[in-house]
Amino acid sequence: MILKSLKKIEAAQRRAERESRKQQRALERKQKEMDKMEEFARAKYEVEVYDNRIDVFTSVHKDCGHYWDWEEIRLSSPPLEPKKSDLHEKEAHENLDNYEPGFSDKLFRRGDNKRMDLENAVVLAKEEDNKEYLASIQAYEQDFANWEMVHDLAIRILDKDIEVHNPGHADQ
Repeated sequence: MILKSLKKIEAAQRRAERESRKQQRALERKQKEMDKMEEFARAKYEVEVYDNRIDVFTSVHKDCGHYWDWEEIRLSSPPLEPKKSDLHEKEAHENLDNYEPGFSDKLFRRGDNKRMDLENAVVLAKEEDNKEYLASIQAYEQDFANWEMVHDLAIRILDKDIEVHNPGHADQ
């Protein structure tokens, strides 16, 4: 009976070992399939990358930049220099000149204070006019420098200067 039991145990162990080896072979086959699928996916990806490169290379001539009319640029005038404006100051002076204290201002003696506020507004308006003028001068100087650079470039291109290059370009 012990012998019979031992044989049953040994048989059960052999069955378990066979089943484990069978399962191991199935897992190895599945691993090989997965490796093939990964290889196929990698190959498919590489084909897509290659096709994309071909598309880029064959369409690069279709990508055109901005058209430059060099003759028109050569003939263009520089930007106009800004003129100083006193619009805010005039408006503030007009408010001051037209100020007439009303009944309540006379009653509560606020007329002098309002007149001083309007005089201060004239000073502030003059400062505002100056700020605007300085900002417009800065913008003008930048616009003029840009115009001058492109204008000179147009002249050199039209004169067929082979040494011409874009001064703002990084490949100098």
